[in-house]
Amino acid sequence: MASTTRHLLAGIAWVIGSLLAWIIICNAIVRLFMYLVNERQMKLPAWSDTVFNWTGIAGIVLIPPAVAILAIRAYLPGTGKRPSTSRGFAVEHSQPPVAE
Repeated sequence: MASTTRHLLAGIAWVIGSLLAWIIICNAIVRLFMYLVNERQMKLPAWSDTVFNWTGIAGIVLIPPAVAILAIRAYLPGTGKRPSTSRGFAVEHSQPPVAE
């Protein structure tokens, strides 16, 4: 039961981490837009803010479920058994022949 709790906490950490990463990426894009508009006096197209808003919302809505599915299926580190211990047969390591 302890490993199940650990895997659950790892999955939650992955979801929160992915949200934080998305927020950081969106913040960097906002800073880039602000730099271009304020410092470089660029005129961005009117649709660019709409695209940014929809992309940000879509990322916040779609990324956490996608990461949660990967965590449930144990594709992310710390969320399941290692593939080497869960499938197949044990492999014995053989020593190479010694030349005499």
